[in-house]
Amino acid sequence: MNRAARSVGSLGVGAVVAGALVFLMHWAAPVLAPIFLALFLTALATPLYDWLVSKRLPQPVCLLVIVAIVLLSAAALAVLGYISLVRLRDGLEHYEEGLATRLPRLQEHLATAGVPNELRAQLTSERLSAVLGSTVTMLAGAVATLSFSVVLTALLLLESRRFAEVMNQELGRRPVFAQAPEVARAAITYFGVRIRINLFTALTATTVLLILGVDYAPLWGVGVFFLSFIPYIGLVVALIPPTVLAFAEYGIDRALVVVITAVVVNLVAENILEPAMTGRALSLSPAAVFVSFFVWVWVLGPLGALLSMPITVMLLLLFNSSDETRWLARIIGSAAAPTAGAAEPSPPLNDTLATKLRR
Repeated sequence: MNRAARSVGSLGVGAVVAGALVFLMHWAAPVLAPIFLALFLTALATPLYDWLVSKRLPQPVCLLVIVAIVLLSAAALAVLGYISLVRLRDGLEHYEEGLATRLPRLQEHLATAGVPNELRAQLTSERLSAVLGSTVTMLAGAVATLSFSVVLTALLLLESRRFAEVMNQELGRRPVFAQAPEVARAAITYFGVRIRINLFTALTATTVLLILGVDYAPLWGVGVFFLSFIPYIGLVVALIPPTVLAFAEYGIDRALVVVITAVVVNLVAENILEPAMTGRALSLSPAAVFVSFFVWVWVLGPLGALLSMPITVMLLLLFNSSDETRWLARIIGSAAAPTAGAAEPSPPLNDTLATKLRR
């Protein structure tokens, strides 16, 4: 009885501490979000660095090449974002007129399809225009944040070897942080696989948008690439603005093609490519993905949409590294749980992930 009471008490204390930490992070979001983004960009650059090292190039040369690629890529994205932002902002009035003109026809189609009046009343040209206006605001914030995050990413990459030595030597001596290097390596390996999957989704979406003639197709392709790190919903969220643009410019037919593209590409990426490349070594609960998306958007602002999945993956790997918190890993990731009735316990998720992703 006392043991059960202590367990409940520890769980309650842990919940209070976690809640306080989340509120503190929400308060410090303007500072934390760019730092988290820099850490995420560093993790994305690490697989390429490892690949260059595997080609037996000198490590200093590999490091300088990666830093140069990060800085040049960020500069290109900043220019693309800025130009698209200016043009999109200047063209908002034109898009609003297109939405107002074509919306009555869409309402007729929805009425014919049996959509209730209450739902159709929520679909107004003002709300669709607000989607484009919100996109302009988020783009402006993203371009501003990217500058700081990329500089920090370059500095982190330059000191990556020293940080790795600290993690392996110093943190490894402390039981609390003993699994930190393995967790970091497993997360980076997983993100390396997701990069390949996201390239497929981004190139496919960009090609379709270019064929349809939707404005700023390369910009939406970049959004698809980054938001596709969020399984199931990231690609759909990324294609909402181009769907509204397609409707404003050409009408319901091309907008419907964008929607169908989002659904088909999403199904292929998450149900064919991802299982084939990871072997379900890290299978995330759709409910956990959905909840974490909205939680981290609230905590960190718009950047939380991009960072929700990396943070969730890190939490899953951290929880799975300890017997006391493995039950939380089983809630977040369905593949973390051992098979029922197995004679021997399942191998740690971090080891399983690293083994399967390297095949």
